[in-house]
Amino acid sequence: MSISAALKEELAGRYSSIKEFSLPEKVDIGSRAPFSIEGHLDSEVDWPNFAIGIFYIDGPADELTVTVEGREFKVSRNMGVVKYAKPREGELQPCLTLTMSGDVLIEEEGSYRLSAMTGWFDEENNVLYYDDKIDKTLEGVTPGLPWWIIALAGGAAAIAVVGGVVAYQERRREEELIMALLARR
Repeated sequence: MSISAALKEELAGRYSSIKEFSLPEKVDIGSRAPFSIEGHLDSEVDWPNFAIGIFYIDGPADELTVTVEGREFKVSRNMGVVKYAKPREGELQPCLTLTMSGDVLIEEEGSYRLSAMTGWFDEENNVLYYDDKIDKTLEGVTPGLPWWIIALAGGAAAIAVVGGVVAYQERRREEELIMALLARR
């Protein structure tokens, strides 16, 4: 067993676990960061349902636009979007897997902390009681120039610098020559 697998087992919830939470580390401002979550019910529980969700924990924006299965949600800090399954025949069976995918629109530069969670959803109070949780950080960055423009600009800058240095040295030689001529007089 690898160290990361051992760590994952140690961090898993008591009854459920997040098997996957993919989210890029960086995204350009004004772009959407895709995410996917896979939650797994590991053992029998007496929960009313099994739920997974993505939550906006902290960041510079007051709210984020999260799209899940084609529907957009405005999500404030410490709020999220939840998907859940109700049990058949009164019991939730182990090995139940739920998936959720979508994207998060990042409109301000900065560091955003998002969490994937598994647990159960209290429909009456609109609260997710989580059993497992994984946090990830997403950096909203100012879009950069394409690499080929940067390479061209770098080459032009090198030529300009060489040209500037040469021009400076030539002028300095002229000044030294004039000073030498003046010193001979």
